[in-house]
Amino acid sequence: EKDVLTVMLHMLDGDSTEVYHFKKFLQRNNGMTDVVAWADVETYFTMPRDSALALNSRAKAIYRVHGSNKAFFPVGDENHRPTTPEFMEAQTRIETKIVSEWIPQFTEQASYKMRQEKKMKAIA
Repeated sequence: EKDVLTVMLHMLDGDSTEVYHFKKFLQRNNGMTDVVAWADVETYFTMPRDSALALNSRAKAIYRVHGSNKAFFPVGDENHRPTTPEFMEAQTRIETKIVSEWIPQFTEQASYKMRQEKKMKAIA
């Protein structure tokens, strides 16, 4: 299964210039929160599973930072410790939002289309 960063790179043709512009677009439109939330959850998934204390601490930290965003974490208790399935659901919601909202908004911008036209003319 592809992760959101791979999807973003693929949709932006792996072009580092477009990734840069996409990041700036997200910053201007308060979308970096979504990417950071996705990355924080991904970090949780890649942590070694040998320390329950470290996992619990990381889970609570993620929830402290991103828990107020009810679109990602519907539970409202500040002491809530999200479960792995809740993190998986949250990450899926974040991925869906990035792929179905942020990338299309970015690629519909006149500046994006202009850069793509210049790129195509340079190839021709």
